Amino acid sequence: MQMLRTCFAGVTLVMFMAIPCSGKSQDDLPDDFDQLIETKTGLLQQYSELSKSGAEQQAIDVLRKIVRIHRKALDVATETNKGQEIIGQLRQVYANDGEFLSDQLFAKAQFTDSAALRKDLEKLLSDVLGANHNATSVMHWKAVTAEKLSAASKEQQVAYLAAIGSKPQAVQAQKNGQADVAAQVYSKLIEAEVAVLGEVHTDVAADLNQLGLAQMSAGKTADAEKTFLRSLKSREAATGNDLQYASTSFNLGRLYQDTDRLKEAEKQYLAAAAIEEPILGSSHESFQQTLGQLAALYQQSGNTAKLKAVRDRIAAADPLNTVLAHLPRGTFAAAMLEPSAWSDDPGLSLLPFEIIRAAGEKELGLNPLDINAAVVFATLPIGDSPNFGVSFRVRDGVDAAFPWESGSEVVDFNGVQYLKEPSGGPNAICVKEFDDRVVVAGTEEAVRQCITNAAETPVTGMLKADRRKGQVVGVANLVVLRPILQAAIAQAPPAPPAIENLKSLPDRIDSVQIRLNVSGGAKLSLTINATDEAAAQQTAAAITEALQFGSQMALQAMQSEMNGDDPMQVAGRSYVQRIATSYLDKLKPTAAENAVNIEIDAIDHAYGPVMVALLLPAVQAAREAAQRTQDSNSLKQISLAMHNYHEVHGEFPAQASIDKDGKPLLSWRVQLLPFLDEQALYEQFHLDEPWDSEHNLKLAEQMPAVFRSQTLGAANQTVFQSFVGSGAFLDGRKGLRMKDFTDGTSNTLMVAEVNADQAVVWTKPADLNFDEADPMKGLGSFRPQGFQAAFVDGSVRMISAEIKLETLRRLILRNDGEVIEEF
Repeated sequence: MQMLRTCFAGVTLVMFMAIPCSGKSQDDLPDDFDQLIETKTGLLQQYSELSKSGAEQQAIDVLRKIVRIHRKALDVATETNKGQEIIGQLRQVYANDGEFLSDQLFAKAQFTDSAALRKDLEKLLSDVLGANHNATSVMHWKAVTAEKLSAASKEQQVAYLAAIGSKPQAVQAQKNGQADVAAQVYSKLIEAEVAVLGEVHTDVAADLNQLGLAQMSAGKTADAEKTFLRSLKSREAATGNDLQYASTSFNLGRLYQDTDRLKEAEKQYLAAAAIEEPILGSSHESFQQTLGQLAALYQQSGNTAKLKAVRDRIAAADPLNTVLAHLPRGTFAAAMLEPSAWSDDPGLSLLPFEIIRAAGEKELGLNPLDINAAVVFATLPIGDSPNFGVSFRVRDGVDAAFPWESGSEVVDFNGVQYLKEPSGGPNAICVKEFDDRVVVAGTEEAVRQCITNAAETPVTGMLKADRRKGQVVGVANLVVLRPILQAAIAQAPPAPPAIENLKSLPDRIDSVQIRLNVSGGAKLSLTINATDEAAAQQTAAAITEALQFGSQMALQAMQSEMNGDDPMQVAGRSYVQRIATSYLDKLKPTAAENAVNIEIDAIDHAYGPVMVALLLPAVQAAREAAQRTQDSNSLKQISLAMHNYHEVHGEFPAQASIDKDGKPLLSWRVQLLPFLDEQALYEQFHLDEPWDSEHNLKLAEQMPAVFRSQTLGAANQTVFQSFVGSGAFLDGRKGLRMKDFTDGTSNTLMVAEVNADQAVVWTKPADLNFDEADPMKGLGSFRPQGFQAAFVDGSVRMISAEIKLETLRRLILRNDGEVIEEF
């Protein structure tokens, strides 16, 4: 069902209008188009009343009539040339309501009727998207499922539905590490599915893949291998070699690699890559993961030629991944930057590129802006000597004249050569140029570790997660340093209480992330990841106390230099006091779950040099916090108004009110006005005119405060928008009812703060179009930490910009039935 909704969300109205309509004639219905629409309007009211009263079967019967009218209206509109826009709208409505009805019929075990309707929807999708489109295939197999169930015995039907209902239990068991339990549930599920659907079915293939993963996690590799092969056979027979086939092939490759059957593993990885690359593209995470496993396999087998070829493919798609692949296993801290992208960033246009280029060519033999990616790293020290290095890759086609290429000592290490500066000594800088054009320069031990012990580490994972959040991103894994830090702190002399409390921080902190973003200003953010929520609260309190103490000491020191009675000295002391208070506000940490965050924003000022010299903070963190709180309250008011609207009308507002021709008029925000104590403003609107009519456009300047974001500050534009698309809060031209949120109202997003560049006039029927392939599109940058959102249950939460895209997708979809992990 979810894959179908994906396609419906991506199908534009133009696509629907482009295909001629055909279907079975509804002979018992009138042939007059207006009469059909009038009949449907009355049935919609009847359906709403029956649904509210709990008469589900009667409501379904009415819905059957409505869907039949939609189909008949399509035929009539086509035959009488009503226009492509009307035909497209009718087709969209029929597709949405038809799918909903087919699912309702299926849930009521009315499989024959459900199958017939799904077959008609399959034909519709085939006409619009093509017979080979994924959505058409999904609807085909849904129709097959209903048809097979209609022919099954009552006992088989009951067993099938019970098994399907147990699927969330298997998912949760796998998530909890209970692989044996998950395998048992999946085995029973597949047994029930095969009894009804047969071996060749997409659902069977998908669940076999999950069973194989559970068996592999449980250590039952022989069983897992058979299951994966069975899944591949089922999938190939059902849909051919698609992305799901590639996923199972990848899993089978992992099994073969774990059991040292490297030839078989290579075959599976290559098969997965051949499917993924043309569909997803060479930079997609899944394809990159497959190549990464191939590289690990070739390194394991010692096949240097194939290893180089795969690394070249990885490097061509994403140079940073190539650079990170050379970091040694013992890396505990690293910072990354991608200079080659800087010149394309309008926010960095004032950087001294000319000076950077000249200095780089003089000292390094290349323009630093020709470096794709560079990572400075530190590894665990050997003895008392520090261990550090920098790994970087130069843009393809650039011929760099590195200064170490002549006059350096050549050192042979385990059959691999590297260069060492001629000065020698225990801390001599060494350089190694790898075949994939990655260069590592650093201490000798660091270079040797890159040669012999490169591996994926928690540090590389954190760098990848933060790479888009600043021009410079740094991370540190303190877990591996904890014993060293604790030993050093134990030998430290006593300190004032405010500083002494900091000594316990290594016990409570797992890692630290820092990001510097200088695009269009300067923004520094620090995240301290604590061991748990209590540790985060304690860490924030300790840092706050230490900052207050440090500020007081610095303030006393500065004021002691201006201790006279001269008016300028008095003014100076007052200014220093104000600056110290401002800095303290700006640096104040906030704790959220197991993380402590500190954010510093900088802005231009007419007296910039003076302000920098006097350490004037650019913005106060307190102001942002106040704006965030006020906007959170606005979201809560909007949520309450939504629920009051639902109580009165039996459904939430649709995206827009529409005229008799189906043309959108005014936004849901206008429809909410009576429920926001704005009845007087609501009555001024001409409700039968569009938002940009001469009359209504003037009223747009009277935007209520509840729709005005304090952070944006626009007079008539709002960032408070809902999600438009199949499966989202705004789905189709009708408002949704509470019962439509089958994933749970606390698991579904209703209204969110979109990015500032997505703001719209509040009366305009425009919201955020949900892109299932990129659910973060239009979101994530409104606030440094992400965006606030109201859920359907009325709660308001901050959604981190670091949230997994899959988790965000599930939060936006109201009825995909998938488990949402903690976020």
